[in-house]
Amino acid sequence: MDSIIVDWGVGPLKLTWIGRDQKVDSSLVTSVHGYCFRDSELIVSNNSSRGYEIPGGHREVSESLAACLIREVYEEACAKISDIELLGYIEADNSINPDWSDDASYPLIGYLAFFKAKVVALHEFKALHETNARKLIHPEGLPELHHDWLKVYDESLNLACADCQQANT
Repeated sequence: MDSIIVDWGVGPLKLTWIGRDQKVDSSLVTSVHGYCFRDSELIVSNNSSRGYEIPGGHREVSESLAACLIREVYEEACAKISDIELLGYIEADNSINPDWSDDASYPLIGYLAFFKAKVVALHEFKALHETNARKLIHPEGLPELHHDWLKVYDESLNLACADCQQANT
């Protein structure tokens, strides 16, 4: 498991990819992210404040992981998805942050869940939420297009692409 240290504005955070076979308490999953494919192309949205990324975001109270992804993909990319499959998680470990406290917005150890899904409908794009554009790209172009691609994302993208290639053969 490779780890990296980032600072997303609240101090140092250790990110580690863990596979789908590791048991994770879903109540500690703070956000979900989806590699959503239409045929061999991946849908991305342009976040008005960050840039291009795969659809995803924070969970609402009592929202399942799949329901969160469905909502986020619709809000950010005006797309409907199906065949949602968990790829794995990134563990977000705040224990290295000397400023973290029990009343912080995020848990000491939290998780970002990554999924793959099939795009079954692309609706007319409307910039109603935080995104101002969407497009379909070839997956190998995502690291270059993404506003802040991190090495820890590579495994999830590789799994998403490998699974899709197997499904198309």
